[in-house]
Amino acid sequence: ETLAFEKEAIVSSHEQVLCRLEEERDALRASVEELGLAKKTLEEEVEQLKKDMLEKEELQGEKQKLQEECSDLKNRLVEMEEKMKRMEDEQAAFSADRESTMALHSKGIEENQGSKTD
Repeated sequence: ETLAFEKEAIVSSHEQVLCRLEEERDALRASVEELGLAKKTLEEEVEQLKKDMLEKEELQGEKQKLQEECSDLKNRLVEMEEKMKRMEDEQAAFSADRESTMALHSKGIEENQGSKTD
């Protein structure tokens, strides 16, 4: 009778240990699943970050290209403004020369007419 009681106590103790081990195993499995999902999420985030970095590099390249084009256009604008200024100066000089020529011509005509009337 004592042996049967001790045997039942041992069996009961072993069953409790087995039950606790199964609970711990189930908890570990759940943790492993959570870790697997977390790992997958992190891997997806890493891939997205890689894509974002590549896109950023492409945009940086495009930005630099646009800045260079803008600089070239500014230089061309300055050149065109300088050319326009030179042309305006040449036009002003031509107009002044023409006016002085016309004035001399008019003076010459007046002198000729004056000498004819004399």
